[in-house]
Amino acid sequence: MEREQLTELIQKELKYNISEDAKTSVIATVDFLKDEILTLKDILNELN
Repeated sequence: MEREQLTELIQKELKYNISEDAKTSVIATVDFLKDEILTLKDILNELN
């Protein structure tokens, strides 16, 4: 999921009164996990 899509989904959930810090934390976590997945894919490609 791209950052813009994630931001859009979070904005739709404003009725739950999610804090800006929580939104930023979620986006940072998703970015981190995307980087980790890409790294693992690179490692798998090297092993093949």
